[in-house]
Amino acid sequence: MTIRGRNEHKIQATAQRNKKYCVFLSEKQIMQMGSDNSLEHRIGVKISLLFLIIILYVTGIFVYSFNLKKYVDTQKEEISGAYNVLAQSNQLVLSVQEAQESLNAYLINPHRKIQLKYDSISTTISLQITELKKLASQRNQDVYLESIDSLLHEKNKIVNQLIVQFRSRSPISELDKKIETYDQFIQDSVVVTTNQDTTIVVKDKKGFWTRFKNLVNPNRAPDTIVSIARVEQETRLTSRIDTGVYTDLKNMSQAATKTYSSQLSGIEKQVRELILAEKNISLQISQLLTKFYNETTRVTREGIQSSELLTRKIFTFAVVVGALSLVLILIIIFLIVDDLKKGQKARLDLAREKQLTESLMESRHKLLLSVSHDIKTPLSSMMGYMEMWQGEKIPESMKKQLLSAQNSGKHILSMLINLLEFSRLERNAGELHNSRFNLTELVDEIIQMFRPLTEGKELDIEFENRVESPFYVETDHTVLRQILINVISNAVKYTVKGRIDVRLSYENSLIFSISDTGIGMHESDIREIFKPFSRVKNPLKAEGNGFGMYVTHGLIHSLKGEINVQSKKDEGTCVTITLPLHPAEKIPDESKNSHQDSNNVYRKVLVFEDDITLGKLINEFLSKQGFKVKICNNTRDVDGFINHISLFDIVFTDMQMPDITGNEILLKIRRINSCIPVWLMSAYDDYNTEKAVSEGFSGFITKPIRMGKFIDVLSGETQVITNHPPSLGEKFPQLASLFGDDTETIKK
Repeated sequence: MTIRGRNEHKIQATAQRNKKYCVFLSEKQIMQMGSDNSLEHRIGVKISLLFLIIILYVTGIFVYSFNLKKYVDTQKEEISGAYNVLAQSNQLVLSVQEAQESLNAYLINPHRKIQLKYDSISTTISLQITELKKLASQRNQDVYLESIDSLLHEKNKIVNQLIVQFRSRSPISELDKKIETYDQFIQDSVVVTTNQDTTIVVKDKKGFWTRFKNLVNPNRAPDTIVSIARVEQETRLTSRIDTGVYTDLKNMSQAATKTYSSQLSGIEKQVRELILAEKNISLQISQLLTKFYNETTRVTREGIQSSELLTRKIFTFAVVVGALSLVLILIIIFLIVDDLKKGQKARLDLAREKQLTESLMESRHKLLLSVSHDIKTPLSSMMGYMEMWQGEKIPESMKKQLLSAQNSGKHILSMLINLLEFSRLERNAGELHNSRFNLTELVDEIIQMFRPLTEGKELDIEFENRVESPFYVETDHTVLRQILINVISNAVKYTVKGRIDVRLSYENSLIFSISDTGIGMHESDIREIFKPFSRVKNPLKAEGNGFGMYVTHGLIHSLKGEINVQSKKDEGTCVTITLPLHPAEKIPDESKNSHQDSNNVYRKVLVFEDDITLGKLINEFLSKQGFKVKICNNTRDVDGFINHISLFDIVFTDMQMPDITGNEILLKIRRINSCIPVWLMSAYDDYNTEKAVSEGFSGFITKPIRMGKFIDVLSGETQVITNHPPSLGEKFPQLASLFGDDTETIKK
């Protein structure tokens, strides 16, 4: 088995153990979450029951209260009606009494005014009876009113008859009139003639012509004989007594006595009938009032009793139902509290499980980091020697072998990165470290990395660049590199014959398209490849760990991109990756410009590295390039080298050495020399250039170390960041303003 095969087998075994571990934790968490969900469901049901009981209780009280109000309103209407009838009855009694008083006054003094008042009161009484009939018809009491009404009509008839009697002419008045006009003496008159004279006047006779003249003369009086008689008479009166007066008075007295007796008899009879009618009316009215009063009292009493009964029922209902509801509520609250305690216990258990899981995952991640560090360190030696041998004159066949070995080492490194990224995704601890780089150079480097594999399988791999070259972008270099390596690695792995095309284009976003003519897969399998530890059945039986595409999907998501997979069985697969990246300007390489006239700017090199093999490799490689190198691989010699730090131009230190760290070495160096560049070397994947620079280092070199990286740094090809630690005056500006440049005082 080759080195690559053995390493893949080890990493696959580690992945299987991680898979079992994750499955175990997932099952526990699922069971815990299922129990927690069931508990929450029970609590929700009980709370719903609690609200239902409260709603039913409130609804019952509302319905009972509504019925009570409705019943009370009905009782109020009945009582109000009864009181209204009683009030109308009292008013009727007053009207009847007033009518009787008017009638009595009329009997004493039968004037027209009193009669009109009585008639008005009678009309009012009729209206009151009509109104009472409307009110009493609802209570079956109109019989009394009909009786009273008939009696009042009868009384009115009697009154009318009395009025007629009173209006009839009294015989006494006829007798009085006769007596007033009677004269006991009769005056007789006698005419006596005392003197009588007669005178005759005769005109003169006239002739014919005189007569004819007088005839035609209108003003001429006729000729007449006038006789004048005068008679003198005297009338003498004589008195005598009327002897027929007695007879007249006697006859008139007898007639008046008879008529008056008849009138008195009629009046007496009508008065008796009137009194009887009044008694009957009074009795009927009294009975009616008593009936109305009793009815009103009964209705009021029944209303009060019914209200009290309904109030007691509602009170009993409220107490009983309230007690039952309270008991049920207390029981439900008790059950809810019990469930809450269980839920709290479950949450605490889940929190402990989560804490344990996070602790285990953190421990596993640290273990992976440690394993990765332990693998990367010897891998650095292996790849470093292969890189060094590749520059020497060796046979062509050996160069191909070295290139194949280098690619295997890079593949191992890729699998380590996948494993670490998988751990980060599970911990949700992925961080991006953006840097600006040439994208076309990165893609070309990755394709060259896989070219020995494609040549061994007789596959064509081509890079179609549809963007300008160079094309600079600003993103996480390691993440993007790992995404492309994972996708191209799958394309190479599952393609037996044909070709692999890698296409790079830009259309408002960066688009990678990796297509192959491999075995392809069914559409139903596409969703499965993004799940951790998923393996799609394939006829090639290709080895794999099952989380490459899961890591790829997570890394693309971290860059806020999208991945689309299209595949057909036995025809091939096309993976399209879209990233929201845009062209960036190239950063001018100031260090290269400032040192382009001189080679080997940093000739004296000090390296702190506890791995003896890697230290020898660095020493041998740099020495062949003409650099003076000192290797410190023992922590006891660290202080000695640091005391002579002025003899060196640049320092490279490992992150972790026995009993001392790279940060401690940097601190000791800065106490003596604040200007010399100090570069950090580390196989820990958590470190990057930004973090190293933030801690005071001049740069960062990741393991496995590419030997050409040393040449770039030492020759000035890579910019060296020289960190000048802030002075005490810069750290404490207020003290510096007080004490000036007196650093000793500021230190104290």
